[in-house]
Amino acid sequence: METGSCDLDHFFNLDTDQGRPKLDTGQGRPALAGNEIWVILRALRPVPSDPKSLYRDRRRFTLVYSWHSRVLAGYFDGQLHVQFTRILDFKEYAVIPPEDTPYIDTIDKGKLYDMLNMLAKWSWPIPVATTKEYTARPETNIVPGETFAVQKHTTPTSEELEDGEVVLESLYLSLDPAMRGWLDDRPSYIPPVAIGEIMRGYAVGRVTASRSEKFPVGSYALGMVGWTEQAIINESSLESVPTPDPADGGQLTDFLSVLGLTGITAYWGMVEVGHVKPGDFVVVSGAAGATGSIAGQIAKIHGATVYGIAGSDEKCRWLVEDLKFDGALNYKSEDFAEKFKSLMQGKIDLFYDNVGGEVLDLALLCANKNARFVMCGGVSQYNEQEVKGPKNYMMIWRMRIRMEGFIVFDHMDKKPEIRRKLSQWLAEGRLQRRETIVHGGLSQAETALMQLYKGVNTGKLLVEVKAP
Repeated sequence: METGSCDLDHFFNLDTDQGRPKLDTGQGRPALAGNEIWVILRALRPVPSDPKSLYRDRRRFTLVYSWHSRVLAGYFDGQLHVQFTRILDFKEYAVIPPEDTPYIDTIDKGKLYDMLNMLAKWSWPIPVATTKEYTARPETNIVPGETFAVQKHTTPTSEELEDGEVVLESLYLSLDPAMRGWLDDRPSYIPPVAIGEIMRGYAVGRVTASRSEKFPVGSYALGMVGWTEQAIINESSLESVPTPDPADGGQLTDFLSVLGLTGITAYWGMVEVGHVKPGDFVVVSGAAGATGSIAGQIAKIHGATVYGIAGSDEKCRWLVEDLKFDGALNYKSEDFAEKFKSLMQGKIDLFYDNVGGEVLDLALLCANKNARFVMCGGVSQYNEQEVKGPKNYMMIWRMRIRMEGFIVFDHMDKKPEIRRKLSQWLAEGRLQRRETIVHGGLSQAETALMQLYKGVNTGKLLVEVKAP
C-alpha cells in the first residue's frame, strides 16, 4: 500500500480556522488533509495505475466530493463510475465493497492529488457561450457583482461532439429558494457549488447540435445545465421534454414548474409526508410561491380546508379567488399574529412549511393534537447569519406533533407516477399554475435570484435566457 513518495506540502493548504483543506490552485477547490490514503470502494470498470488515462476526457467526466460523507465519486457519461473513501491516519483499514465490485485497489494521496489538480479547472457539462460562475461565498445576502461573475466561452461545432453528446441551448432557467443553501460550504444533501464553478440550476432548452439518437436537433430537453447559455451534455443527463401543444394548454416551462421538481416536491410533501386527507385543516406558508401554491391546491383536491400565508394582499386574493383556497393571510400586515392565532388556534392538522421563522412558531402554538408538520424549506432564514430556531418547540410533545423534513431527490423513482397525476389534474383544470418570468437573458439571473428572497414572484420564478 503506497503512502506517497513526493512532498505534498506544496500542493495542499490547510485552512486551520475552518478545519477544512483547500486545493492550493487559487480556485478554492476542495482537496485532501494530511496523512490520508484513499481506497477504491467501488469501480464499475478497471482503474489503471495512471488515473490520467482514465479521466483525460473532460467532456465526459465529472467529479463530486462531499465533505459530509468524505466520499469522492467520479461520474462517466453521467453514470457512477468509481467511488473512493479515505483512510485517515492509516488507522482505519476496513472497507467492505459491494459483492459485484470487479476491482479493488488503493490510491495514494499524491496520485489522487494529480487527479484532482487535473480536474479542478474542469466542470461537467462543459460550458460554452456565456456562463455565470460562482466567485465568492456570501455570508448573508448575495452580493451583486461579487457572488457571481460572467464568463465567455467558445461555442463548439457538432464535429467536436462525441457519441451520445448534444449542445443544449438554454431557453428558461429555474430559480429556486434552495439555491442559496447550495452556496454554503456545510454538510447538506448535495455538495456545495465550488468557487469558480458554473452556478448550479435546472434549465429547459433546445438541442442545436447532436450526436445522440435520443435527442435530435430541434428537440427539447431538461437537465441540470447550470447558469449557461449553451452546454455540451451527455444524453444520460438529460430528460426529454415534449413539444408544447397550444391546443391542450401545455407550456414548455411546465417542466420547470408544475410538472418539474417544483410540482413533485409539492406532491411528495403534501401526500407522502403530510398524508393529507379529507377534512384536514391545512395551512401552507409561502403559499403564493412555486411550491406552496401547488401544495395548497393538492390539499384542496384531497378534500382539505386550506389556508395560505403570503406576502401581499394581491397574492392573498390570487390564492382565494383563483386557486380556491379557503382563506389567506398577509404576514406583512400589522395584526398578522393576532389574526393567525384567532383563526387557527387548536385547528391545524397539517402545516406545510416553506418559510420557518415567526410563521413556524405561530403554527406550533396553533397545532391540533397529532398534527403533521411538513418541513419543506425555511426561506426566511436562508440569508441570515444567525438562524432563528422555533421558540415554541415544546408544543411538539405537548400536542404530539410529528415534524418531518424531506428531500425530493430521495424519491426520484416516483417522478413518472407523480408527474402523470399532476398532468391529469392540470388537464382537468383542477390545478392552476402561474409563472413570473424575468426577461433580459442570463445576465438577469443574479438579480432575479436576489429578488426571489424578497418575494417578488407569484408562482414559479424563471429567467428567460432566450426566447423559444
